[in-house]
Amino acid sequence: MSGAGGVAAESLGVDAGASLLKLIHATSTALVQHTFAVHEQDELVRYAHGACARVIGVTGGGARNVAARMAGARTIPEFEAWVAGAPLVARLASIELPEAYLLVSVGTGVSVNLVRSGAGVRVGGTALGGGSLVGLGRLLLGTRDFAQLVALARRGDRRRVDLSVGDLYR
Repeated sequence: MSGAGGVAAESLGVDAGASLLKLIHATSTALVQHTFAVHEQDELVRYAHGACARVIGVTGGGARNVAARMAGARTIPEFEAWVAGAPLVARLASIELPEAYLLVSVGTGVSVNLVRSGAGVRVGGTALGGGSLVGLGRLLLGTRDFAQLVALARRGDRRRVDLSVGDLYR
């Protein structure tokens, strides 16, 4: 079975957020990540169709809309996806998770979940997150393109705008 770029596909995972669409393409040999702006949903759907994945899971606030455009896709509640995916990501990064840990998702907002024995419960969060960044980028810099905001941030020098302890206590 040939997929996007001629690579055999096993599964696709999509986080359909309010600002970005994040896609993980798990092949037999690698995990490939793609990020699309919300207005690039057609490109994400084209990629997914070309990947010929056996399993497509979609989560996030826009999951129903995105999944409806992908044959065979199923929606997964976001908190469940985070809790199930955290051990996988940790294993790939050679991180051993303790019995209990805080799992923090930074998206359009921030959500904090307590995970114990593989079960998670939301314990807090804030509305400030990536959506705030994109909104400020639009207002201050005239762009809402996430990749462009990241490129601009890389060029900057945070020491020119951030206070440090040394600024306060010479």
